Amino acid sequence: MEIEKLDSILTRATDIGQRRNRVIHSIWAVSTQSNDLLRVKTTARPKTGLKHDFDRTNFDELKKLTDDIVYTISDLSKILIAELATRNKDK
Repeated sequence: MEIEKLDSILTRATDIGQRRNRVIHSIWAVSTQSNDLLRVKTTARPKTGLKHDFDRTNFDELKKLTDDIVYTISDLSKILIAELATRNKDK
């Protein structure tokens, strides 16, 4: 098994997992002016109080995340299938 290739995929998967969690666990709105997607970030701190920030994104960025997830799963599957085939040959 190519350890470097697997490490690279796992690094990508970690990054993608964090990006995915931001999407899934956020509150979203749509700007009526620009049709941009807005991710609402709410924080509450003793010094600053309740604060709302908005991160703009668009459907192309969400599509890219979806594609990144699919490609990473595909790359990982290829390595695992090759490894299983090698192990089955050795039996």
